[in-house]
Amino acid sequence: MFEMDDSEHTAEQPAKWWELLDSTSSFLRFHYDEIMEHGSDELKQAVEIVLGGHPPAAYKKEA
Repeated sequence: MFEMDDSEHTAEQPAKWWELLDSTSSFLRFHYDEIMEHGSDELKQAVEIVLGGHPPAAYKKEA
């Protein structure tokens, strides 16, 4: 489904946790409606935790 790009983060230049969280939360905001419609209860709960319990009403998909 997704391929990891190892070119950016190496042993000399590891990914920082806040960069990964920012990337993850952006992905979740973008796909929020689909996740809430089709995701498992565990996935929905994880999304709520990552997003701080607030649905991303301010984020709209660009067509």
